[in-house]
Amino acid sequence: LGHGDSTDSPSPKRVEALSGEVVAMVACGEEFTLALSANRAAFAFGLNNVGQLGIPTKECETRATPGRLAALDGKSVHLLRCTQSQVMAVTADGQALTWGSPESALSPSGGALSSEQIKA
Repeated sequence: LGHGDSTDSPSPKRVEALSGEVVAMVACGEEFTLALSANRAAFAFGLNNVGQLGIPTKECETRATPGRLAALDGKSVHLLRCTQSQVMAVTADGQALTWGSPESALSPSGGALSSEQIKA
C-alpha cells in the first residue's frame, strides 16, 4: 500500500512518501502500484518479482514505499498502464516503453491504449 509496512488498511490513508508530489494518475498491477506526478515523474512500489517496478529484481524484490523510477528520469511520461506484472508508459514525444513480464501482455481487458490516449 506504500505505507512502509505490510499491514492491511480498511480505510484510506495518505501515502506519506508522495506527500511532496501532486499525483495526477495511478496504475495498479497485481501487488504493485505506479504513480505519476503532475510534473510527469513516475514512482513505483510493491512487488518486484519480475522487474515490474523498473528496477532489477536482484536489487529489490519488494519496495514498501514509493520510489522514483530512475529509468524514466528526463522523460515526460503522459500515461501509465499495468497488467498483472507488466507496465507500459507513453512519453510526451510518443515513445512507448514497456517492462516487467511478457507473460501478462497488455490486452483490451487489461488496459489497452487507444490511439487517442497515445496522442494525449
